[in-house]
Amino acid sequence: MRLAVWLRQNHLTNLEFARRLGVSHTTVGRWISGETFPHPDTLRHIAAITEGDVTYSDFFSELT
Repeated sequence: MRLAVWLRQNHLTNLEFARRLGVSHTTVGRWISGETFPHPDTLRHIAAITEGDVTYSDFFSELT
């Protein structure tokens, strides 16, 4: 599932999610836009927070 979809479904803003991860809300926005990608350690944390709904492949599936 795409991060933007997960955030909408869980009624979270980029800022709220960013605080859980310890990153800035602009960083989360860049991930959502595809401008940048999370560090592998951060990807694991995202998967944990989203209980596996958002994973590595959700960020990189459009690249292949």
